[in-house]
Amino acid sequence: MKVLIVDDEAEICKHLQRELRKEGYEVDYTTKSVGVPEELKGAKRKGKGYDLLLLDLRMPEVGGFKILKEIREARLDLDVIIITGYGDEDKAIKAIRLGAIDYLRKPISLEELNTTIFRIRQRRAGEEKKTLKHRVLVVDDEKDLCARIKRELDKEGYEVAVAYDGVEGLEYFKNNRVDAVIADIKMPMIDGLEMLEKCRAINPDFVPIIITGFGDHEKAITALRLDVFEYLRKPISLEELISMVDKGIGLIESRRGFSARKRELEIEATLKLQYAERIEREKKFSDTIIDTIPESLLVLDSDLRLKRANRTFYETFQTEPEEVMGSSIADILHGNDGRFVTKLTRLFGTEDVLENFVLHYQSEKLGERIFKITARGLLIAEEEEEEEEEELVVIEDITERKLAEDKVKEAHRLRENFLKETSHRIITPVTIIGGYIDLLLDSSNLDDAQKERIRTIREKNEEIQKLVKDALAGNYLKEEGDG
Repeated sequence: MKVLIVDDEAEICKHLQRELRKEGYEVDYTTKSVGVPEELKGAKRKGKGYDLLLLDLRMPEVGGFKILKEIREARLDLDVIIITGYGDEDKAIKAIRLGAIDYLRKPISLEELNTTIFRIRQRRAGEEKKTLKHRVLVVDDEKDLCARIKRELDKEGYEVAVAYDGVEGLEYFKNNRVDAVIADIKMPMIDGLEMLEKCRAINPDFVPIIITGFGDHEKAITALRLDVFEYLRKPISLEELISMVDKGIGLIESRRGFSARKRELEIEATLKLQYAERIEREKKFSDTIIDTIPESLLVLDSDLRLKRANRTFYETFQTEPEEVMGSSIADILHGNDGRFVTKLTRLFGTEDVLENFVLHYQSEKLGERIFKITARGLLIAEEEEEEEEEELVVIEDITERKLAEDKVKEAHRLRENFLKETSHRIITPVTIIGGYIDLLLDSSNLDDAQKERIRTIREKNEEIQKLVKDALAGNYLKEEGDG
């Protein structure tokens, strides 16, 4: 596995590089975030692509989120583990939604890192239909015995390393990942039990097996009490040893698998919790918006029973949720206008919309009200790919508007009647006056000055007639414009 570490703290990079190299991985690092996606792409083009990226979210130049997005857009086939500081868990979970496999908090726990890498190796081995390789360290001062054990374990597919004393074995353990240690109790410099204790202090994630000689029975019992997996007496049975190694490796794999699955469940639970919290926030936000709408909004089930309503509905109908939730719309409207319920029933299974239905409502609590109703059917996706039919009903109280419109119409009617009556009463005498004026002007008994005055009277009389006709005509135009 080829690994790239990206973190602006050089000490963290060096520490992780050192530990991961023990696992046998090829590890590079950089403290600069600029150009990381290009570096990954370039390595892939050369056939030396990275398998794993350890990426710090907080970088001074280019943030981890931007790098992660560019990696996903480039479709680079590598796993990403996020490195995050205290208090950045929410950001780390966001990174997982963007494709990261896991996150590690600073200071980084090597146990957690190994668990996450085990998950990656396990998944990749499954995809490639391969088994994970396990490394066994054999420590014994009998070189012939070491060679025999190595030869048999090699046949079983294990990677086997050999050391001939406790110091050499301990040094190898420090610098390499080891899954099982087979050690003789009696060895020069450091005996097997002391070496295993020191190995456990470095990394407890391995299977310790003790080989005992004649007279070491008491030490073997002590080893078992010290959590050694098993012991074998010399001369050892290689068949028994291989069986013991297989059982130990199976046990440690189960333990690692349990830790990996536990971590997966932790991440899954955190994602679900955050998703539920986000849904709850969005629901509260949408509820707030819905509750500010001035019309009553109702959601009915397929039996026309109330499933949900906004605040305006409860205020308009002067009721509470516990009084009407689950009630049929017919009961809520007290049987007013059965045509409305029939029309709602016909909407199910169609794309029709009921628009501008005027309902005259009456109850003891509200008195007489007038509602304008719009409704349409809805299909709501439920679990197991089933769909449930619902209806959205919008009820607008137009009582006051209707009363205002009626008052305006009544005012228009009164004005029209007034103008007609007034014009009739004025136009008749004015017309008669006009006739007498014409008679006077035809008389020869008037001098020019008198005729001029009478002509002025006729002009004023004609102006009065025109005013009356214009007023009446204006009223009709107003009426047409309003309609």
